[in-house]
Amino acid sequence: LLFRSGEGRHERAGVCDQRRPRTPEPGNEQIIVEVLRSTPARLLSAARHWKQAELCEAIARQAAHSKGTPLEFPLRDPLLMRGYLIHPLLDQAAMVMEGLAMHNCVGKLYHQCRVSSQRMFSIRDQTGNRLSTFDLSFNVAGEQDGVDILDIAVNDHRGRANRDPGREAQEVVGAFVAYLKEKAECLQLREFVMMNADSAHEVLIEVWS
Repeated sequence: LLFRSGEGRHERAGVCDQRRPRTPEPGNEQIIVEVLRSTPARLLSAARHWKQAELCEAIARQAAHSKGTPLEFPLRDPLLMRGYLIHPLLDQAAMVMEGLAMHNCVGKLYHQCRVSSQRMFSIRDQTGNRLSTFDLSFNVAGEQDGVDILDIAVNDHRGRANRDPGREAQEVVGAFVAYLKEKAECLQLREFVMMNADSAHEVLIEVWS
């Protein structure tokens, strides 16, 4: 099809083709109808989204075959919290698939997590539907009475396509942070922070050597 602009609207003009018209393949008739009904702007937008989806799928397939070094974290299985499951995202494939499903950038943060105590999590309902994605940073913030003070910070929390996650999801994250602080000694979170600092140093040496 050839598109031309006229009087503030887009008009469609057929391209003459002396060849015998081909019969659409089965199942493609509806696609052809939608294309004929579309404006140039919609077609360009669809093409961009198509190429982006192809790229994301290729990245996800590559990451699935090479998960990278699994990240350390005391909780490795989903944790039920206020009726939702919090899934730790502890390898590159899990993070890429989360980013692909939720249309966010979490899939690009694997290497950042390897050199820090930052960890990514996915909130899902009990049927597997994703609600939001968030990340936490764990640090030892000083000392009080000879005991290390553990600081757990929520860096970012986003719903699908980087939208606001909503109050319910925020309450789930708040309850999860409170749980981690309460169970810090049992989960050995301080040891995790110190061990991860050493591991991050080794990774940096590996990268720069």
